[in-house]
Amino acid sequence: MTRRETIKVGLVDDDPLFLEHVSNLLNLQTDLTVMRFASARNLVAELERQPVDCLVIDYDLGADNGLNIRDTLRAQLPALPPLIMITGGGSERTAVKAFRGGFVDYVSKRNFNIGELIDAIRRAVAQNAPPAPGAAAGTHDGRTDALTGLYNPVFMQERLRQLVGDPWINNFTIIGIAIQRLPEIRAGLGFLNTERVCTDFAKRLKLASRGSEIAGSIGGDRWLVLIDTKITQEKLQATCDHLTAQLRFRLQFDEIYVELVPELTVSTYPLHGDSVETLLARTFPRPILPAPSSVPAEAHLLRETSRMPEPAVADVAPESVGPAVSEHSEQRRERRQRVIKQAELIFGEGKMAILCRVGDISSAGARLRLDTWVAAPEKFRMQILGTGVVRHAVTRWQRGLNVGIEFVDDPA
Repeated sequence: MTRRETIKVGLVDDDPLFLEHVSNLLNLQTDLTVMRFASARNLVAELERQPVDCLVIDYDLGADNGLNIRDTLRAQLPALPPLIMITGGGSERTAVKAFRGGFVDYVSKRNFNIGELIDAIRRAVAQNAPPAPGAAAGTHDGRTDALTGLYNPVFMQERLRQLVGDPWINNFTIIGIAIQRLPEIRAGLGFLNTERVCTDFAKRLKLASRGSEIAGSIGGDRWLVLIDTKITQEKLQATCDHLTAQLRFRLQFDEIYVELVPELTVSTYPLHGDSVETLLARTFPRPILPAPSSVPAEAHLLRETSRMPEPAVADVAPESVGPAVSEHSEQRRERRQRVIKQAELIFGEGKMAILCRVGDISSAGARLRLDTWVAAPEKFRMQILGTGVVRHAVTRWQRGLNVGIEFVDDPA
């Protein structure tokens, strides 16, 4: 399909009023035409007769749901168009199920915005379109890596600078991605095998990224997912959950397996920085370089007979295993006591707060688990809810949702 052709959209919804209303709004767009389906009955036959470029499916269809319809279509159609889910529930769990099930985007009926759906349709179709005649496969005018399909560091830096310099852009989000304990994996496998690890990881990231996301390398075995449109906290959480699930896998080298675990950090412009350099420094607080560790390189290489461990709920390394890459700078003076309490991190002159759980604590600091995927503030006031305890603290390290903090004196 070329850019000048009309995009054929299939809309499946059992609410006749919503179906008619949304169809009429979509048909007002000169590049969109809509086929309506009040149920999944005869959907396969109709799509075989009149293929569409994008299929928008309601999650709740009475006795059926959008995920089951996806499975039916996948089994009976030779090629699926991009799928977008819409739902009135708007739950985070539904969004995660949709993304894991192969839907490229998710739009909530709650506070429904037709512009959001139109953008999602156009992005999905553009991403699914074949390359223009004469274009080299796997390239975007030299902007992507031919091996992984990801955008290269030059393009990612250029795009970030464009966004920061655009006076009309007031918000965008970046998700920084690295491989946990990569220096130790490199020490155990060697340079060439580690290159294969990083290449396979990057290919997985390309497959895991969806329509509105710009996935690319930032150099130094680090990657970014750039979301240059406004995103709700609910969808951001679902995106991070999706990436974490898709990027955790194992590779085999002869009789040795290596388990790869992604490390994600979220930063938002301009909350966490008003320049490219500040945002990247916040997202990647230290170079990912080999560093001394009490953990032998073989600790992350699993023999063929070993069982792949289940992901830990808190994704925190036990004390006996040694510090993770993100925790090298933490020098603990006393053993922490294990507690689980709800707390608030208050910052920005008291105008902003982040909810978290205090996993363990000592007189010098604590280990926290954030409730949402955000970058922890550098300095803040921690208030343990229901206790009256308030401590001033600074962030020492962050690995995904897990944060290590040090208590400091009241700056006042």
